[in-house]
Amino acid sequence: MSRRFWVSTISLDHLKLAIEGGYTQANHGHRSGVGDLENSDILLFYCPREMRARQAPRVAKFLAVGTVMDAKPYQEHISPEWKPFRRRVKYQPDVKSVNVNNEKVIAKLDFITEKKKWSYYFRRSLFRIPPKDGWWLLERMGVAKYLLE
Repeated sequence: MSRRFWVSTISLDHLKLAIEGGYTQANHGHRSGVGDLENSDILLFYCPREMRARQAPRVAKFLAVGTVMDAKPYQEHISPEWKPFRRRVKYQPDVKSVNVNNEKVIAKLDFITEKKKWSYYFRRSLFRIPPKDGWWLLERMGVAKYLLE
């Protein structure tokens, strides 16, 4: 089976909530993005900051890995005004972080074609990356062997 790899850019505080709840969402809860995910796709979660605010402390690391566990998005009814679209995700335990603010890491990732402007690539909420980059990151995060099973 050919695995598809995605990067989800998310603040650390939101990532903790997603891990606790066993889900992911993107694009401020819109269906776009999560609707493109397929069952068994692999998500690599990149955290630029601790919280969404620009002045929040910088993180700039891949901190979590998850596998999509459903066939289509569902809508969570949090309040009458807030009904984000989500996907069920199984998160891998004991993941090692990968610091992206590192020239050696940036050099290895083919999806970053303009290496000096690497942070620009993570302004998107959810995007696909080549399998080569996905497997390389999974190796660094110490979870590739579990996802081969």
